[in-house]
Amino acid sequence: MTDLHSSPEKLIKLDCRRTGFCNYFQSDLEQLLQEVARKFPKTGYYQGMNCIGGFLLKYTSDYQFSLKVFNFLMEKRLETYFSDNFKNLKQLLFVSEKIFELYTHNIHAQFKSKDIGTEYFMSPIVLTLFTQSLQFIENFQLVATIIDIVIAEGWIGFFKVLVVIVQKVENKAVKLDYDELLGYLTKEIFEDLITLNFGSLKHEISKLTIPKGLLTGLGTQYEDTTVIIDNYWVSFYEKRRPSTFHPSKLN
Repeated sequence: MTDLHSSPEKLIKLDCRRTGFCNYFQSDLEQLLQEVARKFPKTGYYQGMNCIGGFLLKYTSDYQFSLKVFNFLMEKRLETYFSDNFKNLKQLLFVSEKIFELYTHNIHAQFKSKDIGTEYFMSPIVLTLFTQSLQFIENFQLVATIIDIVIAEGWIGFFKVLVVIVQKVENKAVKLDYDELLGYLTKEIFEDLITLNFGSLKHEISKLTIPKGLLTGLGTQYEDTTVIIDNYWVSFYEKRRPSTFHPSKLN
């Protein structure tokens, strides 16, 4: 996430140096991120964009094409949840949790039994659209496939990818203890994913149906739940607020 005490320029320079797979085109990555941050001030720059930009530059070897793709992702995809200081990120994580519960019941039950919320592993995945996997193992085919699907189908496509991938590793993941499972979801999972047959993976993703109305309904459910929780706490504290002191009552 963005450090509010640092300028975007400093954060971009720092993150570009940390993006190990971008060493040979760090200046291009800095320039790309600066341009995107200026074009989309409501989102600006956040940590994770360096992985997306780095992947695009390395995969396409074309600065202008990478810039066009990144601009599209920002305008049509990422701003939905990440603008205005990540105002809707909690909603995205709520929707992710519900999607897991509906489509990958066994592993969701495993998460719940171990008190693992989606925020523990989903944030870096959604913020970077899986491109952070290149930090662990360079797998252009997997990431390119995911980016193509997200471009074509939006967040529904992203969740379809997520569901199919989790289904592929579910049998292994449900056998892991708490620490092993967290480690697996944030790193080792990518090593397993490169063993998948990508033709078969794309076919399974295309067969999976996640209704657009489901995402809309889950978004509404999140908003309704938030209102109920907010009203509960307002009432809770109102009931415990000390009564106003009126000197006239002493007479």
